[in-house]
Amino acid sequence: MAAAAVAPDMVEEEDGELVRPAPAKGFSDAQLDGGFLSMRDAYDAFDNTDAYYESHGSDYRNPHEAVMSDAIERGLTRLEAAGHIDSCGAELRVLDVAAGSGEATIAMQQWVGRCASRRPPIYAACDPFTFAAYEQRLGSPCHRWSFEDVAGGALDDQEPFDVSIAGFCLHLVDKSYLHTTLSALSRACSILVLASPHKRPHITRADGWTEAFPEFVHERVHLRCYRSLARPAPDGNAVAAAVARAAAARVVHRVAVVRSAASGARRRCRRRPRGR
Repeated sequence: MAAAAVAPDMVEEEDGELVRPAPAKGFSDAQLDGGFLSMRDAYDAFDNTDAYYESHGSDYRNPHEAVMSDAIERGLTRLEAAGHIDSCGAELRVLDVAAGSGEATIAMQQWVGRCASRRPPIYAACDPFTFAAYEQRLGSPCHRWSFEDVAGGALDDQEPFDVSIAGFCLHLVDKSYLHTTLSALSRACSILVLASPHKRPHITRADGWTEAFPEFVHERVHLRCYRSLARPAPDGNAVAAAVARAAAARVVHRVAVVRSAASGARRRCRRRPRGR
């Protein structure tokens, strides 16, 4: 297997993943479209959150993308290491829910690209307000499904997804149909990766999900991963094989990083002028 060219500034996490440290600390203070300094200010300026996205959907950008993406990547790494997802052995089907301008899709693409052994997934996305921003940025179609559509069965006729990623969106779902939305997602998706600015929403087994591992907080982003109780769970042999593939991929990845760093050092030495 050919070793991928990897930048030498990658560092190894406790779980074995080699990543480039995120430069950002905490949430960004970048201005939003419309001149707002925070999402709360933006929402308060409109009658409701839907009104804000209807007004700014085509040019939307998440100001917290950097830290959210880093948290999502860390969650995916833990899922892979535990055998909950098998990106090295299968072509994953990934659904980006309330996709914004594609922040979660791009995070998944970056994560896959960090290891040559991971297979490129098949992506789908939905957002009734920011679909134009997603399609312009990603060059891929985005369904117009809303949370109400998902709750009403929009995913029932779709081929099941291996992973659904919800970045900074599920805490905005109205409580009146949060349970039906989560239940519908559990029927259509095996794994849910949830990034949130706080602890909401509270998800229980009654919603069709169980925690894959405990919540962790990265730079104020709460990251939780769930396994569906409505989808068939992989058997022990399949999980063990996925864990073994992930472990082997990490070894190959570490070797690639070491070789890349050594090659870079040799090139710098050759360029260095010799002393007289």
